[in-house]
Amino acid sequence: MKMLKSNKYPESIRKIVNDERTKVLAIVGEIKDLMEVGLIEPKSRIQFSGDTWMCIPAEGFYKNTGIGRNRDEAVNNAIF
Repeated sequence: MKMLKSNKYPESIRKIVNDERTKVLAIVGEIKDLMEVGLIEPKSRIQFSGDTWMCIPAEGFYKNTGIGRNRDEAVNNAIF
């Protein structure tokens, strides 16, 4: 599993891909940045501050979104 930065997204957002870089497994980033690019809706962050991290598994790998105080905690809390 590797984390890749994209030039089209804000600094905090990373794609999580398999070791061969052929499948996107999840997207991880701060909630405020995920909202900024339209990956989540503002109403979905009611109980979390903008600097909370969220890991969203990609379609087909979806089991459970992870929330955490930092990137690693959010990824570890996600189930995919």
